[in-house]
Amino acid sequence: MYEKSVTKQKVKANAEIRFELKDKLTDMLMDEKQLLLNYQTAISGMINNDMRDVLIENRDDIQGAQIGFLNDLLNIGEYNVDSAADSVIDMLFTFKNKGQLMFETQ
Repeated sequence: MYEKSVTKQKVKANAEIRFELKDKLTDMLMDEKQLLLNYQTAISGMINNDMRDVLIENRDDIQGAQIGFLNDLLNIGEYNVDSAADSVIDMLFTFKNKGQLMFETQ
């Protein structure tokens, strides 16, 4: 009886640790996504080239961290990614490497 009780406690403790890790990773992932948006906005409006380069470097570092958090969530099975529909993939290849959308000019 004691052995079953200890096993149940261990399973519960492991579930709590996993839950905490998932929450922490999810929070960090959302924070990094927001930082990326903020950096991109700042880069778009930066006049000074040297400062823009610093912002781009910082943004790239944050992008690396965001990808790391996403991969960690994927690896522990806490983040699901839906596959794109074939029609979306076809459209991507249709417009890939085109400089502009296809509009008729008169």
